[in-house]
Amino acid sequence: MATPTAAPRHSSATRSITLLRELYESESRRATRFRYGLLLFDAGTIFFLVMTSFVHGSPVLELFDVAIGLVILADFPPISEPGPVP
Repeated sequence: MATPTAAPRHSSATRSITLLRELYESESRRATRFRYGLLLFDAGTIFFLVMTSFVHGSPVLELFDVAIGLVILADFPPISEPGPVP
């Protein structure tokens, strides 16, 4: 009597990596919108940093700086998950 085999379960990390790979590398409409969103975020970040460089620091500006830094940090791939070498 054979035991039924369950479909392999993917971890949330694997699903996240698959989703990010699809968003960064696919030609789908969703991926295109995602990449345009990144472009707008980058342009807004540059604008914010240039404009606030002329203003005396405040706690609110520091909070925005930290928030932008965390978003940029989240954009970096995890070091523990090396990708395939091209």
